[in-house]
Amino acid sequence: MTKLRIVGCSVYIDSIVKDPRQVTPAEFTTIEVLWDHPENLSVGDIHTVLSQQRRVAYTTVMTLLDKMHTKRSVRRIKKGKAYYYRPAVRRQEVLDYLLQQFANSYCHGHREDIAGLLRNGAQVTTDTLIPAQHPHLEANKEIGIELL
Repeated sequence: MTKLRIVGCSVYIDSIVKDPRQVTPAEFTTIEVLWDHPENLSVGDIHTVLSQQRRVAYTTVMTLLDKMHTKRSVRRIKKGKAYYYRPAVRRQEVLDYLLQQFANSYCHGHREDIAGLLRNGAQVTTDTLIPAQHPHLEANKEIGIELL
């Protein structure tokens, strides 16, 4: 959704930004690098760490960080020609948010249902979830993320 804001003779278009805690799996992997390093990191620094875990293009890391900056998940400062990044949200905030989103989607908002499943040793599979109601499950498979 977009909002128009008029100030004097100028018109600004403000897009509504997503919640900074709402990160995709790829963004989560990227911000994890920042959480694990107390210093500000450049795109190159982050790319180097991520490349040790999986094959990823430098431009992909740059695009992810730019999107995360837009939604305020990370902060950046410019030093010379390079941007340096640091997390703007804490790990626990993101995990709490993602867990609640999962509970909202699959457990009618009840986080305790998730804990009960895990405590009882239940395995969550794509068969126990309803893919027709949750089309993003198919999208996750396409990018290499699978539930048990």
